[in-house]
Amino acid sequence: MADTSVVVAAWGNEALLRQCLRHLDAERGRSTASVEVIAATSFPANVTTRLAAEFPWARVESVPNGTVFTLRARGVALARGALVAIIEDHAVVAPGWLSALQQAHMKGHGVLGGPVDNGRDGSVVDWALYFVEYGMYTPPAVAGEVAAVSGVNAAYDATLLRACCDIWQCAFHENEVNDALAAMGQRPWMVPTAVVSSHLPMSFGAAVAHLFAGGRQFAGYRAAPATSGSRALRVLASPAIPFLLFARLVQRIRVRRPDRLAWLVRSAGATFVMLSAWAAGECVGYALPLTPREARREVRRV
Repeated sequence: MADTSVVVAAWGNEALLRQCLRHLDAERGRSTASVEVIAATSFPANVTTRLAAEFPWARVESVPNGTVFTLRARGVALARGALVAIIEDHAVVAPGWLSALQQAHMKGHGVLGGPVDNGRDGSVVDWALYFVEYGMYTPPAVAGEVAAVSGVNAAYDATLLRACCDIWQCAFHENEVNDALAAMGQRPWMVPTAVVSSHLPMSFGAAVAHLFAGGRQFAGYRAAPATSGSRALRVLASPAIPFLLFARLVQRIRVRRPDRLAWLVRSAGATFVMLSAWAAGECVGYALPLTPREARREVRRV
């Protein structure tokens, strides 16, 4: 049994996963504990075979038509470590990332997360996507309990994951898993030195579609136990969501990285459109809740 399992949800491309695994290999070399790496990919079988041969120390699993959520679920199901860390193929881990998570786990923290930096800063769209997806996790961070951790840089005590396996066995959505663990008294703990940088490549149109689907899935999860009246109120409130999220983002960047406010201003238009796509997805999700069968189909598409 490994001390730590690292699950990589590889839904981007071969080059990204190769870069990710090279940095993980360096982390394995720094670790004094046993580490297994599981890369669950949605790539064609020949690409998976090639990567498995190039990185024989990693378990490279093919999940046909996998989404980031089903890839996470497959990797976590295979993990044997006492600590299970989850990243994505576009994430590059910083030196000391693994040991920082391991040390926090040894101190008794069962749900962990780290900051997410921007590794792709060449255009307004790159910055807008980073701000929308990961701006609230921008470094530097402060150690302590937080409301949420990002699915691109999270870690969990394996015993806790097994206790809520019915939540994630089909698709691992971090907000749903974190809610289930919070009900058990487990609050996420921020580990400031466990940093990853995101190199997520996505066009503006693809980002808008991705965020709309994410917003609809999120609303579907929240709408399931809600009354029709509560859903109607959330539909009415949805136009305010982009303004609220943008205000929170400005405040976080102002406090943590004021040097990036100029980029936030330059990318404000694209950022606001992406936030609006998320809000539109939420609105649709509350107004037209998916049936269980439709929800399963949506998970496969997101």
